[in-house]
Amino acid sequence: MASVSAVEEDTGSRQLPDCIQGQNGLVLTDLGRMQIINGLRRFEIEYQGDPELQPIRSYENAGLVRLMFWVASLVNQRVRIHLSV
Repeated sequence: MASVSAVEEDTGSRQLPDCIQGQNGLVLTDLGRMQIINGLRRFEIEYQGDPELQPIRSYENAGLVRLMFWVASLVNQRVRIHLSV
């Protein structure tokens, strides 16, 4: 059985950790675990929810983000009342 990383390295696409296809999806091999632990490779993870509710980033001011979200929500509620009439 070929590992997923070997196939992806041949095509030159993104570098996933070494893993094999199992019954429930990809399963990391011992080599893949070591690659993740050592920071050599990683899985690409993307947020798939509401963009307004993404986690606050480390480079953002958490208090300011929460305040601005609260203000924007308040404005949206008041505008929605006027637009629905």
